Amino acid sequence: MGVLQLKSFVPDAVQSRVVETPKMRRPLSSNFSKFSVMPKNKLAALLIYSAVSAIAASGASATSDADGPWRMYSEEPNGDVHFFDPSRVKSSGTVHQAWSRIRYKTSVMGAASYQSLLEVDCSEGTERILQNTFFSDKQWTKPSMSPDKMAKPKRAIAKGSATERLTKILCDQ
Repeated sequence: MGVLQLKSFVPDAVQSRVVETPKMRRPLSSNFSKFSVMPKNKLAALLIYSAVSAIAASGASATSDADGPWRMYSEEPNGDVHFFDPSRVKSSGTVHQAWSRIRYKTSVMGAASYQSLLEVDCSEGTERILQNTFFSDKQWTKPSMSPDKMAKPKRAIAKGSATERLTKILCDQ
């Protein structure tokens, strides 16, 4: 492969990095010829930008949710991912309330995701679910049923659980 000789409107620094391919040897229409050659580094940047844009547009990130800056705090061995919204944490002494979400890797009784208002008592080492909702989609937009607003009884936080990891974050603030 040789270096393609470009028209005078392309700077010399760019011309030296362009490699001629067999497709470039055929004549191009005069309107298209000035756009037909792209330096390798710009082509790579364009491809990377396109891939990143496609991923972002797919909604793959939970942190881009309109409800707030959700932060991942645990990923389980089974693939479930846990998030909480630090902007909506309410604290009173050693008791903290936080909105928590789970995106299930595989459906749990027909639910793809779950959201709850969780109360953690740092001094007692307990948790209590104040409200929860199961969702049929992974973006928490399609509730499977009405929210359950009946508070559950307190229970000890299980060692090594996702709730224990969230508790460490909340209690260390």
